[in-house]
Amino acid sequence: VFERPFRMADAQSALSVDAATLLGLEDAGLLERRDGERFTLHALVRDFAKQQLVQDPPREAKLREAHATWFLNRLRDQPTQTDALNYLSAELADLRQAWEFARCHMEEDDAQTIGERLFYLLSLRSYYHEAQEFFAGSGAPGPLQCLLEALHANCLVQQMQLTRAEAIAAPLLQSAWPRARGHAHQALGNLAHIRGRYEEARTNYLAALAIRESANDLVGVHYSALSLAALNLVQGHAGETREWIKRSYVICRDLGFTGGLLHGRIIAGDLARQEGRAEDARVNYEAALDLEEAVGCPRLRATVLVKLGAELLRLGEHEASIARQNQALELASEVGDERLKIAALLELGHAAAAVESFDVAKGNLLLAVRCALRLGARPLLERGLLDLARVELKLGNEHNARQLAVVLARSTDAQVESLEHLLDAHLACRTASASLAAEDLQAAAKRTLMEADLAALRLD
Repeated sequence: VFERPFRMADAQSALSVDAATLLGLEDAGLLERRDGERFTLHALVRDFAKQQLVQDPPREAKLREAHATWFLNRLRDQPTQTDALNYLSAELADLRQAWEFARCHMEEDDAQTIGERLFYLLSLRSYYHEAQEFFAGSGAPGPLQCLLEALHANCLVQQMQLTRAEAIAAPLLQSAWPRARGHAHQALGNLAHIRGRYEEARTNYLAALAIRESANDLVGVHYSALSLAALNLVQGHAGETREWIKRSYVICRDLGFTGGLLHGRIIAGDLARQEGRAEDARVNYEAALDLEEAVGCPRLRATVLVKLGAELLRLGEHEASIARQNQALELASEVGDERLKIAALLELGHAAAAVESFDVAKGNLLLAVRCALRLGARPLLERGLLDLARVELKLGNEHNARQLAVVLARSTDAQVESLEHLLDAHLACRTASASLAAEDLQAAAKRTLMEADLAALRLD
């Protein structure tokens, strides 16, 4: 029944095997001890045991149900969210095995509740690849299968597999089951947010919020509220951002949802930074790092490090800023988060430009633009090209800066504060030739990257 090394206590409680039996099997060489407190069967013994179990289906079903019940109840009964996250990480293989039994054999309502809880915990640890494996696969049509498809779509969005996510989530908006529709709207909202389609994102977030409120899914309400806070922040709506942060924070405080409090601190720091309240931003980001210690999520830590590093640069702490961004870049690479990698590269570009290391700045910005182009992340691409245009201007490459500025001026949904300043910096953008004006954002990015690649050959 145990497909991975198991603890003696789990074998005793889940399958009613006494310690004397386990120790006897160890003495006989049929069990091996791993890491001091876990046991595993020899491969040949495991194969033999599986064959014996398959020949007795009622017994197999009883044992697998006992295994699933034990592990899922243990996860449910952890006293704090930190304990639950640590248990999830330690027992991930057995929990996945338990979930496979639950989704096939438990009542649909119970299985949906278990699946949603697993999803939220896996998300907090940024185990999106593992979560994708939990929730992928087909089953009998019905509310559970629709929910699992919606959860799967959310996992794909977080891994930047946007086309696949959209193909799965969009049809679920017509589902008869609200739980699935709520998660599908959230996935499509995140997807539109990433692509810079902000009103589409707002519509989906509000739809997800309404469904989750009616279902009393408070964790889901938190995620939708915080998504709306982030959306209003990027659109410059400070008042609405504050209200959504407050709503999320109260829910998370009452639930003891540490991960949600961490999310709230991050957005509160972003708002303070946008409003020029440097010390408030720093306090919030440092508080977020403290909360991350309890949550244990490298992805969230990298997010905070990027933001804190940017604020330290504004405060004139150049070396500390670069150190934070390099830490963030390393973590982003470890967890495979391309958006975070882009954000860290953009900030490293800023840090280099701040001390007039413009060649270094350009190198980092080109890497960021390359990644953003590959992902189709339009807001990040706009920001990268704008920063690159500034650096080109500082390097004396006025023609390159002018080309980028023209394209950015025509990008009507660009959310870049200092675009007009760039356009007025001795660049005759508005009278540019028709050939320059015809170029779109992606074409400009591709051309810029090609020119940089050719320049590296040093042919001239």
